[in-house]
Amino acid sequence: MTRNAVLSLPIWFWIVSIFALIWNLMGLGAFIGQISMTQASLLALPISEKELLLSYPSWMEVVYAVAVLSGVIGSIGLLLRKKWSRPLFVLSLVAILIQMIYSLIGVTSLESFSPESVILPVFIILAGVFHVFFSNFSIKKNWLN
Repeated sequence: MTRNAVLSLPIWFWIVSIFALIWNLMGLGAFIGQISMTQASLLALPISEKELLLSYPSWMEVVYAVAVLSGVIGSIGLLLRKKWSRPLFVLSLVAILIQMIYSLIGVTSLESFSPESVILPVFIILAGVFHVFFSNFSIKKNWLN
């Protein structure tokens, strides 16, 4: 990678890539917080949230881990200007979709929570779609190698 190649990238490429990493690191933090939740923390939650968390099967933790870890590594790939970021973002999006569909439909959390509680899952899905789109766009522009 030459200095001119790095300088020819628009500044917004770097801004989007850094925000993608920050977003995915926040997801990783949420995942770590959920899997390391103590019994006391669990008891402090509202009943509907506690019941929802306890109803999740263990395979959902694996799906959650795949979503956030592939998103973080894909974001690092963007910053390194690597094409392998796209399949990682696709994997992350697939895991996000599995997780959100199960959470919103399979567990019937829509009945347990307010309509506003759907906003974050929809935003997470849209962010995943954007990461796939942006990595694909960057490959087409020959920004990733």
